[in-house]
Amino acid sequence: MENGSAALRDELTGALIGLARATEGNTEPGNGVYRVIVEGLIASDPASDRDDAEIGILTGRVREEKHKLAPGCRYCASPCGRTAEYDLRELQNESEEIRALKERLLGEIRRLAASHETCTADGIPGKFLCEALFRIGYEDTAENLQKTSETARELLNRPMPDGTEGAL
Repeated sequence: MENGSAALRDELTGALIGLARATEGNTEPGNGVYRVIVEGLIASDPASDRDDAEIGILTGRVREEKHKLAPGCRYCASPCGRTAEYDLRELQNESEEIRALKERLLGEIRRLAASHETCTADGIPGKFLCEALFRIGYEDTAENLQKTSETARELLNRPMPDGTEGAL
């Protein structure tokens, strides 16, 4: 099977950002949300061996989790954008510095998800993944993006729950 196309991986990443947006204000979205985020981050990585069909199915699961968190948004007549998916092509409109920081952060959280795949939300702070995805999808300062990236690197270097070394 051929690896999933870049466009489908970008669509999946945009859907993950929409799901992260839907978690805002939700005190505990639950492990199901965090599991699908971890799986989605792994599948959206260009190095992933997921094919187009698998990526499409996973994108649907991400959207379903979002609709569970924000059911009224699905059919809203006046969408506010709070749970909107992000179009990764918008990164091209960012300054070179912001674009590079967001791309680096996305790579870091993908590695973080892959290094903790079997741990789900227990070994990796799901709320942090949501925050990082949220930051990628919104205008933010370089300082905030750098802080979030530093946290990702700290988590990557932290020993995993099974006692093995971190991902870096």
